[in-house]
Amino acid sequence: MRKNVIFAVIITSLVWCIIGYGAFIAIKMSQKIEQDERRIELSLEDDVYSYIFALRIEHPDIVFAQCIEESGNFKSQLFLQGNNCLGMKVPSLRPTKAVGAIYGHARFQSWKDCIADYAIWQSVTARRLSRDEYFTLLDRIYAEKEGYSNRLKAIIKKNSL
Repeated sequence: MRKNVIFAVIITSLVWCIIGYGAFIAIKMSQKIEQDERRIELSLEDDVYSYIFALRIEHPDIVFAQCIEESGNFKSQLFLQGNNCLGMKVPSLRPTKAVGAIYGHARFQSWKDCIADYAIWQSVTARRLSRDEYFTLLDRIYAEKEGYSNRLKAIIKKNSL
């Protein structure tokens, strides 16, 4: 009888060790997945910011802040399904890189096409403006919600852009 109790205690201890180790592994894997996802996000953010600079878009910090704002930090359905990180609409008069529409906005083959389309918009609509003039223009003709430039300024400050 005593051997059975000792055996049961040993088996129970082993089971709890296995469960504990499994939980430990699950937590570690979850943390690694979160780190990998954050690394991918950072990589995307770095790529977007670099591409804005590569296209020589004026006020790159403001434009990058717009990407964060308009794409819900690169997680919105418009971004994920339509590659639209800037809330661009399908234009009626200027050249565009849009390949269609989604959710009432332009849809692009890639986020790079979206940024290139923004560069076209900027060259047609908003060239050689000071920062203050640019923010004023964005509030007047780009933004759909009030306080747009203030949200962009907060993003710029938060991200040290």
